[in-house]
Amino acid sequence: MYFFTGNAVAILFENSKICIAFISLKFMIKILDKKPDVLTIQEVAEILSVSLQTLRRWDNLGILKAFRANEQQQRRYRKDQIIAYLESSPKADKDNSNAN
Repeated sequence: MYFFTGNAVAILFENSKICIAFISLKFMIKILDKKPDVLTIQEVAEILSVSLQTLRRWDNLGILKAFRANEQQQRRYRKDQIIAYLESSPKADKDNSNAN
């Protein structure tokens, strides 16, 4: 089981031990590929290591737009949109320059 915290991931093993490792953008995207195509605001907050309020503010400002699902108008995000956001971040530029 994986838990994201920014550019680190905590891996919970069957023996209840936790290993924390720093991950690259490429690895984060690879893990995202296994997620459903539509993500909840909670899932995106964990992946990006930001608060729910930050995601709501970014939505209102047009930085990372959510779409509204169901009658309750809950925010949802498309996986490809989150991947594009990660790839366009300054961290992505740093990861790419280190790969060369």
